[in-house]
Amino acid sequence: MLLTQKYADLCLFQRVVEIISNKIHLSIEGLQNIINIKAAMNKGLSNELKSNFFNLNIVDRPLILTKNIVDNN
Repeated sequence: MLLTQKYADLCLFQRVVEIISNKIHLSIEGLQNIINIKAAMNKGLSNELKSNFFNLNIVDRPLILTKNIVDNN
C-alpha cells in the first residue's frame, strides 16, 4: 500500500482510467479533463502540452497525511 503522496497520484490516475473506460475521453471536454488531472500529477505538464492546452483548470491533488509508517521487519 502506498503511504505517501504517490497515493495521491494513484487516486488521480484511477480517475483517468475511469474516464477512459467510460469513453468520455473521446470528446474534447473529456480530453481536457484528463489534461487537467495530469497537470496535478507528479511533474505536471510538459511545455508542449501547456502550449496546446491553455485553458487549464487544474484539479485539486488529494493531500495524503501519513502519521505512522509501520516497519514490517
